[in-house]
Amino acid sequence: MALSQDYLEEEFAKLLSQPGALPFLDKAAFDGLWFMDLEKPGREWVSPGFWRALGYAQVPADQRPQDWRSLILEADREMVFENMRRHCENAGHAFDQIIRFKGAQNNTVTVRARGMAIREGGKPVRMLGAHTIVHDTRAHELDRQLSELIELSGDAVFAWSLKRGIRRWNRGAVSLFGVSSQTAAGADPNKLTSARYPNGWDEVAEALDAGEQWSGEVERRRADGSTIHTSARLSPIQISSDDVLILEINRDITAEHKANERLRLLNRELNHRVKNLFAIVQGLVSVSGRGESDPAVVTDKIQARIAALAAAHMISIEEEDIRAVSFRQVMEAVLAPYEQRKDQLTLRGLEAKLPRRAVTPVGMIFHELATNAVKYGAWSEPDGHLSVSWMAGDLGQGTNDINIVWTERFTRSGDAAPSAPPGLGLPLIQQSARQLDGELTRTWSAQGMETVLTFSLDEKVGGTRTRSASLGKGLKPAGNRPSDLN
Repeated sequence: MALSQDYLEEEFAKLLSQPGALPFLDKAAFDGLWFMDLEKPGREWVSPGFWRALGYAQVPADQRPQDWRSLILEADREMVFENMRRHCENAGHAFDQIIRFKGAQNNTVTVRARGMAIREGGKPVRMLGAHTIVHDTRAHELDRQLSELIELSGDAVFAWSLKRGIRRWNRGAVSLFGVSSQTAAGADPNKLTSARYPNGWDEVAEALDAGEQWSGEVERRRADGSTIHTSARLSPIQISSDDVLILEINRDITAEHKANERLRLLNRELNHRVKNLFAIVQGLVSVSGRGESDPAVVTDKIQARIAALAAAHMISIEEEDIRAVSFRQVMEAVLAPYEQRKDQLTLRGLEAKLPRRAVTPVGMIFHELATNAVKYGAWSEPDGHLSVSWMAGDLGQGTNDINIVWTERFTRSGDAAPSAPPGLGLPLIQQSARQLDGELTRTWSAQGMETVLTFSLDEKVGGTRTRSASLGKGLKPAGNRPSDLN
């Protein structure tokens, strides 16, 4: 239907002769004009060009001038009128923004809307505006406005077209990805940064095609080849019927990602440790009860062995920020209950670091040897002496190993052969040596006993070492000291 020549249209015609009106309209390069009475809400005039720009051959018969508001997409509507209100309150706040409308073909038409309030005595009484359709040929105007905003951001912010690649690449993107804006221009950002999305690009493209934002974690590669992780948000802006401008913001979360990954690794390690501890404690209880009829004796054995296990475990917890633990610290913790024997003890060796996997089994082995030394060995007599020495590194096999020598020297000797069966501590030592994938030998002489333990210091072992469990073999034991470990 033809628009009636109401008073607003007449005022608008007169306005064209006012200073500044024609330059404004000329600069706007409009695809439609609008004029509204701010003193009478709902009284508005919209030019036919606006309706044609939305795809209507003529003004729809059922449309009133003010109905153009209902065609604004809901996501943009509040922002439009909020900015209009601010402009009316403060002339310095420009009303110049991008608005998405529903077109005649149920399509989305992107429009740049600009307007100025006409004031009388400082009070806004009318508002004059123009709509400019953002065609593909005019997309650089949108890019210009976006670039002014995104250059201020410390995050990596860039605008890119699905067909034409990167259009704007801010300083944050240059810093984060190590790629200059000249190199980035026209490139596909996904290829440029080797982007890897959680479920692939197709999922992201589907959301953008639907006019929806997509956000999530993306793995990317910098120009120097290093891998980074970003929290990305992609927002689509329709610039033509067959192309979309994407405003993308990336925040570097590499440190956060590494922290989360470390937490996952620690959780897995904790689960592994707990599983091993349960297995070891179960073995301790089972072994300690064999051959014993006195519950008090069994209880003492279990308590002592669990205390040794706990001492070794506490060291590994206290050193959780590093991947290896001092061997000397482990030995001092294991031998701490025997403080009164310190004059009969020598620890000798350079600093050596045990991998975490070795702390618990090493603690168990030397706890059993210390217990045996108190009952039957060097520490069972006032003048006996215990020496622990070690060497670490390449011991001639081309591997990173540690060789530990536990030597007990007695003051008395004898020729009696051991008559007792292998002690009940022996299975624990053998089990622990197998956990280390190590080699352990024990040799008796008339002057004492020597135990040698060798195993790899690598975090992981391949299980190829030839293991020996020659405990209880060798020369005769000294005196009546049995060769068993209790």
